[in-house]
Amino acid sequence: MKKILLVILLCLPLTVTWAVGEHTFKWTPPTTYTDDTPLAQEDIREYVIECNGEELATIPNQPLNTDTYEAPPGTFPPGNYTCVGFTVTTQGISSDASNPVNFTVAPGQPSPPVFVVQ
Repeated sequence: MKKILLVILLCLPLTVTWAVGEHTFKWTPPTTYTDDTPLAQEDIREYVIECNGEELATIPNQPLNTDTYEAPPGTFPPGNYTCVGFTVTTQGISSDASNPVNFTVAPGQPSPPVFVVQ
């Protein structure tokens, strides 16, 4: 069974920009399996983002080359968060978790941050 090389860029270095009303995750879709066999974008079914061990979102890879997710306002109440991403193929093969991204939402912050990982 092949596992996908997760090239999801939920890792440091990162750029965090505070803005009104959304929390955005951005990644680069993988192009190969861990053995360097090519991975067609049509073979990626979805991406999964987990924060603090709970599933935040499952994002279908339609249209092809999906690379962002914007969490709705209020998704992240004040607290500390650790988020990771996974890629799932159309055959149901799941990648290992990406490198974790850690962030804090401060009490009294007017809205969740826009969080673009580059």
